[in-house]
Amino acid sequence: MKPKLPLARQIVLIFFFSFSFLFTSCDPFDCIIPSGPELPSRKPFTVGANRDIYFEIEAEVKNSYRDDRFDYHFTVDGEFPSTLHYRVKGRRTLVFYGVIQQQGNFTFTVNLSVEDLDYYDDIDYDTPFLNEDGDGLCYSHTSENYTIEVVKNLVITNN
Repeated sequence: MKPKLPLARQIVLIFFFSFSFLFTSCDPFDCIIPSGPELPSRKPFTVGANRDIYFEIEAEVKNSYRDDRFDYHFTVDGEFPSTLHYRVKGRRTLVFYGVIQQQGNFTFTVNLSVEDLDYYDDIDYDTPFLNEDGDGLCYSHTSENYTIEVVKNLVITNN
């Protein structure tokens, strides 16, 4: 029969190995509280044909208090009317504007990827929970589908 280690020694060994693991391999801890880019969900919305359209989609990094430390890269795919345009406003907002003349349903996908700003690469955060690429994100890409219904005569009522 092997002699047992005293309880105090067992605790010290467990603490030592846990602490060592924490600073050498963060993989199990990267996504305990998942963080990554996020686009808002939006129900399909209805607009009138031949009317000005303007709406914004603001992106964020979920579970990060430093949203502005990332570069946001947007792309738009799918059924997209040629008279509806988009541009990036600031760093995190995608603005859609224009006049849609054609009636129908238009479904498109907004894709978002984020990456750490270059000037943050020189900063040592001394944080054990940063993953291997140093940005602290579990994932760096996301997408969301949006639908616009364009109708001939849009009647707006106040209830």
